[in-house]
Amino acid sequence: LAGYVEALASRLGLSIPDLTPKQVDMWQTRVSTHFGKAVGVTIGCILGMFPLLFFGGGEEDEKLEKKN
Repeated sequence: LAGYVEALASRLGLSIPDLTPKQVDMWQTRVSTHFGKAVGVTIGCILGMFPLLFFGGGEEDEKLEKKN
């Protein structure tokens, strides 16, 4: 999905930084890249779990426990 995100970012006017190969190999660049990916996955997981707030499955489980 990274390609789609980059295409959307370029359509919105955000430019891809022109880094030299030496800059790409710097530890700061790698840490920033991995941190950005981790933040993106975390936000995606939180957004994906958001609909779970609207499910009320606990009531059915309580009724089954009372019957047994």
